[in-house]
Amino acid sequence: LVEARILVPQQSPEAAAPMPSLGAGQEFAGFEIDALVRSLEDSEVYRARGRDGVFAALKISRDDRPAVVAMLANEAGMLERLGGTDSPRLLDHGTEGGRTYVAMEWCDGVSIAVAAQQARAARDQRQLHDLVSRMLDAYGRLHGKGVLHGDIHPGNCLVRDDARIVILDFGNARPIDNAAMAVDPARAGIPQFHDPLMASALLAGQLPAAATPASEQYAIAVLAYLLLTGLHPIEAPAVQDEMLRRIVERPPLPF
Repeated sequence: LVEARILVPQQSPEAAAPMPSLGAGQEFAGFEIDALVRSLEDSEVYRARGRDGVFAALKISRDDRPAVVAMLANEAGMLERLGGTDSPRLLDHGTEGGRTYVAMEWCDGVSIAVAAQQARAARDQRQLHDLVSRMLDAYGRLHGKGVLHGDIHPGNCLVRDDARIVILDFGNARPIDNAAMAVDPARAGIPQFHDPLMASALLAGQLPAAATPASEQYAIAVLAYLLLTGLHPIEAPAVQDEMLRRIVERPPLPF
């Protein structure tokens, strides 16, 4: 938690939560703000209503930092390429008042981790198997469209009210045909889902290798294991370097 800057000194500037820049009823790029969904250091996500009255997820950069602008532009491009296949439909993107934004279809539902926990609690093996199978199918179609997601974890996989799987957050996605790139300085993600090659690079203080179909399959397998069992396939200690070392050196726990 300290390494991830979730726990910080009480009096430090980082201890203050980022304040939202927009309030309910305000307009931004033709969308009326309804509610703040998430406020981060570099971006904000709002539920907003378009001129047609339909709700949208509106992701806005806090400033014009090149890395944030590039991430939002990349997300818009990937959503456009996917055309709503197992992902939100792209509604609009551009710049308003010096701030880059992406507007996409609003998707109601719950995290796939919540849906899996409910199935495990009910001991409904058929429902759990079906959920994980649909998740695998969704990522298979994503790869079939030539896209690597690049940031796989339960928070980026939503189960809609009609049981469809929706994959979220394509800021770190990349085309599969660019998978030959040796390193990717911007590659990130949740450490429990790092593949052994990325974990090894981070331990050595090196730039991580770019995402590949193999590294993506590894992360999806970790997610499937977590959904089916409620546990990670590698016991995760509190110290991040030790966890990365276990990913590199230890076989997965027995299923």
